[in-house]
Amino acid sequence: MFEIRPVTRILASAVLVAFAIPTTFAHAQTTTQQGQNGPASLVADAISVNSDGDLVATGNVEVFFDGAHLKAHKITYQSKQETLLIEGPMSLTRGTETLILADSGALVRDLQEGLLVGARLVLNQQLQMAANQIQRVDGRYTRLYKTVASSCEVCASNPTPLWEIRAESIVHDQVEKQLYFEKAQLRVMGVPIFYLPYMRLPGPSLERTRGFLIPSLVSNSQLGQGVRIPYFLPFGTSKDLTLAPLVTNNTNTMEYRYRQAFQNGLLEFEGAISKDDIMPDITRGYLFGGGEFVVAQDFILNIRAEIVSDHDYLLTYDFSDQDLLNSTIDLSRAKRYEYISTALSNAESLREGDDNATLPNLAFDSVYERRFFPVGVGGSATFSASFHAAQRQSDENIVGRDVQRGAAFLSWKKTALVGNGMLFSAGADVGAELYGIEQDTTYPPSEFLTYGTLGAELRWPLMKSSQDGTKHLFEPIVQVFYSPLQSDLPPNEDSQDATLDPGNMFSGNRFPGLDRLEAGTWANIGLTYKRVSPDGLTFGATVGRVVRAQDPDLFYQGSGLAGFQSDWLASFEVDILDRLSFASHSLIDDDFSFTRSENLLTYTDDRYNISTGYIWLTPEPALDRYTNTSEWTFDADYLINSTWSGDVYWRYDLAAVTPTEAGFGLTYQNECVEIDLSLSHRFTSSDNVDPSTSVGMTVALTGFGSDGSKPKKSVQKCRRFN
Repeated sequence: MFEIRPVTRILASAVLVAFAIPTTFAHAQTTTQQGQNGPASLVADAISVNSDGDLVATGNVEVFFDGAHLKAHKITYQSKQETLLIEGPMSLTRGTETLILADSGALVRDLQEGLLVGARLVLNQQLQMAANQIQRVDGRYTRLYKTVASSCEVCASNPTPLWEIRAESIVHDQVEKQLYFEKAQLRVMGVPIFYLPYMRLPGPSLERTRGFLIPSLVSNSQLGQGVRIPYFLPFGTSKDLTLAPLVTNNTNTMEYRYRQAFQNGLLEFEGAISKDDIMPDITRGYLFGGGEFVVAQDFILNIRAEIVSDHDYLLTYDFSDQDLLNSTIDLSRAKRYEYISTALSNAESLREGDDNATLPNLAFDSVYERRFFPVGVGGSATFSASFHAAQRQSDENIVGRDVQRGAAFLSWKKTALVGNGMLFSAGADVGAELYGIEQDTTYPPSEFLTYGTLGAELRWPLMKSSQDGTKHLFEPIVQVFYSPLQSDLPPNEDSQDATLDPGNMFSGNRFPGLDRLEAGTWANIGLTYKRVSPDGLTFGATVGRVVRAQDPDLFYQGSGLAGFQSDWLASFEVDILDRLSFASHSLIDDDFSFTRSENLLTYTDDRYNISTGYIWLTPEPALDRYTNTSEWTFDADYLINSTWSGDVYWRYDLAAVTPTEAGFGLTYQNECVEIDLSLSHRFTSSDNVDPSTSVGMTVALTGFGSDGSKPKKSVQKCRRFN
């Protein structure tokens, strides 16, 4: 007998490389050129050759071959049979996805085939399967006999997992990443739930495959009780279709989603088709979706479709609370100094009281903008040209008005540093618009207008640093503008809602469109302040108002901009250690009464995420708002412990003294199961949609299929659902 007893494992490995690899693993060397990683390596505390010429390795034995890593207490290599006899405990790992534990076994020399006794297979560090025997076939299939599969932790004190699948046999296809069960029985807390003679499930590392997704139970006071069962259909690697039938007491609905990826973009659509007892005479449904594609010369083509059968469908089925649909096709390109866009859109309102026949549903817009730097005068200039056309379905006079507009503008601005660190800016805008007006006898068939604005700005940024590292930035700002008042204005299609806010306080034009431009002589006066300290406290504020030489009569009262003097804008934000933050934006008149106020308070830490907001708006007939708006919202997420989490939300109409919407959710998640429970109630109602209550529940057994994230593990080991 030849025997090697090295002092260290390093010496044993060196001797083995010289002795074992060239002889016992010679075949492995010949496969290197066929795509294998190279010859095998074996490391052990002791290596010997017995009387039959078999290589015997004992004590912390490790074998490395073609990505496989075998550990065992003792390995005997039978050269005649070219077989490894293994005495455990042993483990076999291939990459990071598969781990086999066994008491003993026999494997061929390349570790691709063999039989293991008293074994356990662990996939992707999630799903574990215990079996009396495990058979490896062709390096691809792993067959387990008399098997129990679960991703739950199992303890000696509590050997029954939360859920388990017992099967006569399980086959794991390593190439397809699928699991095939024969005579399978699902048990929850040891109690049999259902039996299937044959079942296929995706392995934990499989991202895409045909099959059922996680079902959910649905209970709705209008739709009834039922179940939603999604089914996923992949078509190659670039497209897929998901079908989700929803069957309840009062509806038969098929939800769907289609996705397709192209070399230059992507396409995605989702929707549903329903037959229900609420509107039994029609087929209801919706379609939302679109795509984005990169086309010639870096242009981007965007397509968006939003279609619904009736105004109440989205809200009834809780698909969306969207009340304005907009289908568009847009071709655009944005460069550093140039922007081009052409878009065709069709809008449809779902709001009560809106007549889509008298709304400008169909619109065409084209915009070209170019920024340049004029030689001689300095500064920067922008040229823009645009065309807009809006068409109504109605042919009636006035309410069926159609409008076309062509516009061109040139703007220039230059900033210079003056004494005491002040920044002085001067600018000018000139432009012209040509309108074509049809089906409205209150306006001439065409109008031509010219615009011009002169402006100047003075800023004085002041900064102070304290010894403790706190920095203060204080900046007074004064802006003065002049633009001639216009007498015969065109119809206002795109600039009906202009409101003073922190984003446009220091702006020369606060209208969102081109049908109205700010005019007269006015000044924007205000200041900004910001404090940043090393202790994590950040404070910022903006205060200002607009003062006018004459009232242009362009703004509605609730905008905060009407009259000779605007309301005071008071805006401030506070942030403490990136955890507690408060933001408030308000408009205050000269009587110190709020005409508009928006407030948001948030708190975030490792366990809480809480936000509450309040909004106050005075009546504004110009926007069809005839009463005060006073609404309080509350939203909170709370991590109860390592397995339980909850969320709650609330909307309350303080003016009407009634809640509008409320709901809560509860989630349980550990290493092997995720359970989501939800309850929501909508209090408000329209003509056809009554208040409703919805209850939902989904149960997901983790360990099957990949969600694109790392395996989820609970910090509470060996606990059952309680």
